[in-house]
Amino acid sequence: MSMWVISYIALWLVVAALVFSDVVLFRQLGLLHLRFGPRGALALDEGPAIGASAPRFSAVDQFGTTHAIGGAGLSRLIVFVTPKCAVCDDLIPALRAVHASAQNVLVVSAADAASTRPFAEKLGRVPIVASSEAAETYNVASTPFSIYIDAGGTVRSKGLVNNLEQLEEVMPPPDTRIVQMERELEETRV
Repeated sequence: MSMWVISYIALWLVVAALVFSDVVLFRQLGLLHLRFGPRGALALDEGPAIGASAPRFSAVDQFGTTHAIGGAGLSRLIVFVTPKCAVCDDLIPALRAVHASAQNVLVVSAADAASTRPFAEKLGRVPIVASSEAAETYNVASTPFSIYIDAGGTVRSKGLVNNLEQLEEVMPPPDTRIVQMERELEETRV
């Protein structure tokens, strides 16, 4: 065998070893991702303080419905987005899922109505408000940022969110007393 054939065989053996080591490293990376799972919502200094009264604002969504936020009334998850944000686009299925189950989600875009329209079409039935004033009122600079306001108008949680798990973390668990009452009601119906 010539020296060239031996060098080619040696190079292919090195390439095969590198491919094998890449596969092993990617497998380890996948195991680490599964072990640590998704991180919780990242709480920042942005937005109103937890426990403080939510600032009041009122705006009209893409369906013509007026939403009054802050003060006593309906508990609500507010998610601030920007239409050209790739992470915000990735969050659309999670927003649809939360809206389908809870019906208390309001998306607020810091852009104008014309820029928000394509994003609103992707959201479907999820209400979205185009209001840069709301983002300023709530002191939100980073998106996607969510704030949960309880029925008394108090900020209960907030944070940057990137997926469904983080959205669910910002929303409090259902009141166990209400869940128990619903179970008892179901039992009496049967």
